[in-house]
Amino acid sequence: MSNFSFLEKDTKEVIREYDCYIDCLNKAIKHVDQKEYAEAITYFENIILSLKELNRLKTKKEQHEAIRKLFRQSDIERIKELL
Repeated sequence: MSNFSFLEKDTKEVIREYDCYIDCLNKAIKHVDQKEYAEAITYFENIILSLKELNRLKTKKEQHEAIRKLFRQSDIERIKELL
């Protein structure tokens, strides 16, 4: 998993959520194989929570990059005005 989709300061949280996702996925598959569907549902619900959090962190990075781009463009325009 590439960490470039996330802010560096969120690395620990990203790793924690990704590990949770993998762990829950493995447990859910095990329960499905054993026809323990109610138990599997709980793990699939936790998978969804982890994916939502990973998506939130990815969106946070995208918003951060968009703001940085706006500032860079603004700086370039100010420099052009000075010239």
